[in-house]
Amino acid sequence: MPRPLLVAQDDLFFSARVEAAARRLGLTAELVSPREVEARARAGGAVVVMQLTLRPEQQLALLERLRQSRPAPTVLAVTGHLERDLRRRARALGARLATHSGLDR
Repeated sequence: MPRPLLVAQDDLFFSARVEAAARRLGLTAELVSPREVEARARAGGAVVVMQLTLRPEQQLALLERLRQSRPAPTVLAVTGHLERDLRRRARALGARLATHSGLDR
């Protein structure tokens, strides 16, 4: 059974792009609020997709809380190509990284 794919929804356009990418892979994405994603991820085995570009400090704080939960979910953090500092900080918190353009491939 595939692991739950949770999208921390804070931007409708971003969420739609993640849903479309998931469908192309034969997966179902569940759109949840950033608050809900913490509770759902604690159940274990989840993959969380989050956009760091909007409200980066709040998203990094959420990422840090997610990485401290046990078992920690796999987190895919999406940023822009040129947001190098944000990408570095997310990687230091244990996120796997993707760029916005990578969602459309």
